[in-house]
Amino acid sequence: MRNRSMKRLFSFLFPFALLWLSALPARAEEYTIHERELIQITVYEHADISGDYRVSGDGTIFFPLLGILRVAGLTEKELQEKLTAQLADGFLVNPQITVRILEYRDYVYITGEVKKPGAYSYEENMTVIKAVTLAGGFTELAAPGRIKILRKNSAAPGKPVAENPPNAPGKEKEIKAKIETLVFPNDIIIVPERIF
Repeated sequence: MRNRSMKRLFSFLFPFALLWLSALPARAEEYTIHERELIQITVYEHADISGDYRVSGDGTIFFPLLGILRVAGLTEKELQEKLTAQLADGFLVNPQITVRILEYRDYVYITGEVKKPGAYSYEENMTVIKAVTLAGGFTELAAPGRIKILRKNSAAPGKPVAENPPNAPGKEKEIKAKIETLVFPNDIIIVPERIF
């Protein structure tokens, strides 16, 4: 009897769970590592080679045991798989590795009715409200319902500009944004003044 009730409850809640998951912002799985970014590599039970690594200007890091590795252009998952394969090849037995970007090279810019306009480091899954928070929040004159984003091209985070040609030479695309809108690297967020 209890199993039947649990099945009924599960079948009732399952569609709602799917809706909730689909509403979450997609993790930027396609974001690729850039030069001068800071990445964290954790090798389980090997603190001696775990740590934070700054990507050089030529897109490489020096990793213990493996030497110089090209990491620019790889996603976190791809680098994790690369390190796992290379460390398993004669160095470690069944290495367990996680890779995470700690500092991004790209910026977002926010101007208008925020307390601290300026450039802020892009973060994975950044939204307009996160950028506004970094900029100190809205001023009393802000019109949060009329926020705009200027985007120089249709590039998705981590994709080279060459793969994302501009929408029109010398022009930016203007996007009407909500506070939950995802921000791309190098976006310009404009928070206008309220109309009295």
